[in-house]
Amino acid sequence: MGYIRDLIAGLPARSPKWDRFRDAHIKANPTCAACGSRTKLEAHHILPFHLRPDLELVPSNILTLCENGPNCHLTFGHLRDWKQYNPHVIEDSALYLSRLKQYRIYRKSEPILPPANGIPDTDK
Repeated sequence: MGYIRDLIAGLPARSPKWDRFRDAHIKANPTCAACGSRTKLEAHHILPFHLRPDLELVPSNILTLCENGPNCHLTFGHLRDWKQYNPHVIEDSALYLSRLKQYRIYRKSEPILPPANGIPDTDK
């Protein structure tokens, strides 16, 4: 269904290899690059498919991001707007993950939101 919608919208058609490529990427990179989550993962195109369809199946143009709670795919990959893209997604995701680890609120199995008051709980 998505293929038909893309064709009608004038977007390039996805490669028939995309689904297998996506699954292989997520299997090889099974954590969100921004929060470390291992669920609801997506293969995000660093340079968007609609701008660079030639990079659709290039591993260096793919980053694993999740669609959990804070939706790292939308937040870091698209700057909270699906019509946008973030040319700094790799750096921004790595910085956020390092902050989560620094403040010891990183968990491997679930996404983590910053504390509501902005102050990490260091008693754990």
